[in-house]
Amino acid sequence: MIKYYTGKYSWYGGWYFLLSNLCCYRQKFHLGKITLHLNITPDGFCDHRTGVVNTEMMKSVNELLKSVNSAIFGRTTYQLFESYWPIVWKEKKGSDEDIMFSGLMDNMEKIVFTRTLTNTEWKNSRIIRELNKQEILKIKDQSEKDIIVFGSPGLASQLIELDLVDDYYFLVQPFVAGGGPRLFYSQPNAKRKLQFKNAQSFESGVVILHYGLT
Repeated sequence: MIKYYTGKYSWYGGWYFLLSNLCCYRQKFHLGKITLHLNITPDGFCDHRTGVVNTEMMKSVNELLKSVNSAIFGRTTYQLFESYWPIVWKEKKGSDEDIMFSGLMDNMEKIVFTRTLTNTEWKNSRIIRELNKQEILKIKDQSEKDIIVFGSPGLASQLIELDLVDDYYFLVQPFVAGGGPRLFYSQPNAKRKLQFKNAQSFESGVVILHYGLT
């Protein structure tokens, strides 16, 4: 039952009721954005293990992680990260940017989609067996900030097909790979029209192209 206030403090009660309901509405319908962060070469191959990694690149990704509180991985990329970044954080080795990245990753929620991995050793990690749209929407709905997908081209292609990726960061590498994994091979359902947001170039020759949905 809604009680209506009259008299001296009626204006206060009215504004309190309005703001309370507005906050509940925003919390209920908030969806964290899913951001894809992917190395890609001019000939269309993407492999997170072969891209340029240096201080300027780490500074860029650390800036992006300020608005992120969860990361989604496929098994291969997750195990690559798990074997290296917890050690950097524990031993505080590497550049300041490396240590900052390792700390951000250590503390955020990490979700790995896999049918074969049985356990995880990296803290704040959990396994989900099946990738489906409702599961991802649940993750988005529960997230107070954005969600990032590092590499994982197989997983990323499925998320795009399900129309779940909101932002795209393509890290165009300064070399021709000649082979390797692709984001897509032949998936007409993944066709999307994107809106260019900005580009950032680095001394290493890497260019980050940022796109969003139209």
